[in-house]
Amino acid sequence: MSLEERKQMNASLLAASKAREEKLSTHPTINRFLTEGYYLKFWDDRYGAGVRVALGREYSQEFSDFCELTGSGDIEAAGISEYLLNAGSWLPFDSGLTVQDALDSLEAKLAELPQEHISRSSDWADKYDLALTKILESADGDYGIANAIDSGKLPPNPLIQQ
Repeated sequence: MSLEERKQMNASLLAASKAREEKLSTHPTINRFLTEGYYLKFWDDRYGAGVRVALGREYSQEFSDFCELTGSGDIEAAGISEYLLNAGSWLPFDSGLTVQDALDSLEAKLAELPQEHISRSSDWADKYDLALTKILESADGDYGIANAIDSGKLPPNPLIQQ
């Protein structure tokens, strides 16, 4: 067998293996984000919404800080929740009563995302980073996030034409 034939055979085997893994997965879109350098975080919602789940870039301090905001003071946490339920519903954050519910909900949300955006270097990923930065800049422990929402300073869904 020639080197070229071996390369083709290996490529076919890898493609078949990847297809099989995606087929067996109940959360293929989340898995794809994980292979693109994102990581999955779960935490308990302090306000009784169950379990929160999010995808963030590895080693992103902004992502960690944003996740902490969801459990911050009442006014600030309410502002974050309002944004995530409305204009920020495109962000890879969700919640559910159980871990499985949260994962299923996040998978459904991400499955709507065009496949070309599931990459660390996509336009969507850049907008995601910008959204986290803008939210953190607005966070002041009081009404900063709510004021940023009301004034339109927080990014809307980049996939919807404004």
